[in-house]
Amino acid sequence: MKKLIPYINNLVLLLLTSTMAWAATPYTEVTGAVTIFPGGATTMSQQLYIGPGARINVIGDWRIASQQVYISPTATITGTGTIIFDNPAIYTIGSTALSWGGQNLDGGSATIGCRVLLRNPQGAALINIPPAAVLGYAADTIADMIFDGRLSFDSSTSGNNLTLHQYNARFTTNGNVAGYTPAHFLITDSTGVVSKDAVGSAGFIYPVGIAAGDYTPARLLNDGTTDRYSLRALAGIDPPNPELAGIYRTWDVREDIAGGSNVSLTLQHNQVTGPGGPAANDPRYDDSQAYIARSDASASIWDTYTTSAGSMPGLLTTGSAISNGSLLTRTGLTDFTTTTRYSKFSPVVELGVKFVKTVHPDSVYIGDDFTYHMRLTNTGWQTLQPPLTITDTLPAGAMYLSATSPDMQVTYTNGIVTAVYSDSLPHLDSVTLDINVRAISDTLDNLGFLTGVGAVPIPTANCDTCPSGTPTAPVVLYHEIIIPNSFTPNGDGTNDNFVIPNLLHWYPNATISIYNRNGDEVWYSHGPYHDDFAGKNYNGAALPDATYFYVLYYNDGTGRKKASFLDLSR
Repeated sequence: MKKLIPYINNLVLLLLTSTMAWAATPYTEVTGAVTIFPGGATTMSQQLYIGPGARINVIGDWRIASQQVYISPTATITGTGTIIFDNPAIYTIGSTALSWGGQNLDGGSATIGCRVLLRNPQGAALINIPPAAVLGYAADTIADMIFDGRLSFDSSTSGNNLTLHQYNARFTTNGNVAGYTPAHFLITDSTGVVSKDAVGSAGFIYPVGIAAGDYTPARLLNDGTTDRYSLRALAGIDPPNPELAGIYRTWDVREDIAGGSNVSLTLQHNQVTGPGGPAANDPRYDDSQAYIARSDASASIWDTYTTSAGSMPGLLTTGSAISNGSLLTRTGLTDFTTTTRYSKFSPVVELGVKFVKTVHPDSVYIGDDFTYHMRLTNTGWQTLQPPLTITDTLPAGAMYLSATSPDMQVTYTNGIVTAVYSDSLPHLDSVTLDINVRAISDTLDNLGFLTGVGAVPIPTANCDTCPSGTPTAPVVLYHEIIIPNSFTPNGDGTNDNFVIPNLLHWYPNATISIYNRNGDEVWYSHGPYHDDFAGKNYNGAALPDATYFYVLYYNDGTGRKKASFLDLSR
């Protein structure tokens, strides 16, 4: 008789729970020790709270049609039965049908040791659910679900995905997933993560995608040290790679313990569909000549790998093969110490050249030295064949000093710099040319031209390909000259001459002319002005006190001049 007492207590708790649900109360709370017997149970209240310390042994089917399900982080769920997150539309309370659709689940990072089946056509989503205040539970922000048993998707129910949002679905060593197809899988929403403990040579299939209908699963086999691997699917290519043709999907892969990995990674994508229906690939992507590329968060550069044809149809599904799916595999992956990302690319067959010209420094005074810097990069997949020639005609304001290049043969003749590269230039390799000049006027705008006359000619290109906003000629600066507007040539030794401070220092070729109010020139400097206008005309006769007009010519190669009034008073 004593052995029956625990089961009688559990039966009473179960009956209370079911009674509350059928009575259409706003929530059902499950606490203490509860057993779901082989006959099963159904919970249909709008909110289901599995409270702190709850111990639930699921032997039969526990059908949960609640709109919100909260599981406390300290709850324990075990058993050989199945929790079914069910379609509310098939249930009624009295004569009233349940009106909600998709279900919100807060897993609380509690371990679920029984089987879990999704069969809600509106799907389920991981969302942090604050417990009702009346329950008095401590607040938490963890909505992750940990599966220590099998998670299954009902094959007859299309659309019953599990959306992770920013939360995680973790499968322990015993946890696994079944029934995934392009119609139902784990949606990472570009932020959620699926992880699997102790991945070894048997591998694990991550049935993930970024959105409903966009199924992009991955398979990871590890012949190295077993480890927990986490994966999420991202929309787009991150980091961007404009120089190769890729699919607009990225897989983010991490390992828990650095080192010891020896991974084969297989990625699948649908070559036709994407979110909302657009193509999932760069139009130039060629699946018959493709490879999986790797990038990590620190480098932000995609590497290259041996090209091969994608395998079709895709097979990472427990349902029918995907007619437009394509599989690619990359082996020998050993480093997942940072956020390591993978995507699929194919070579861009056409030639690609980036010819960029910049100037250093980007501002000068007349008389300063500066450098035109040119970089030629092969952005195409095909190796460029020699010779490659850069020709640059210097502008009138740039006096040639020298030209250097670590890779090119450089000559200078009559204002023209010619640099020739006589070797092949592989994908992403660059050559540079520096032309060192002196600013002798403000005419400094300049273009370099690139021509190819080897076995693979390339079109003439100039620095129109420079990045937007990058200067190709320096800004000319001017030294500030403060010019007085009066002087007193009375012979007292103070302010007797029209003195312009620093004029000779900054502008040694400057000249000046003085005019009276009738516009007649009464004096000019006969060459560089040496502060020698003392209020006398050409013949040395004293000019009357009056307001005069001057024109200062800087003669610095810019054509600049300054005109203003000057008061002469003794």
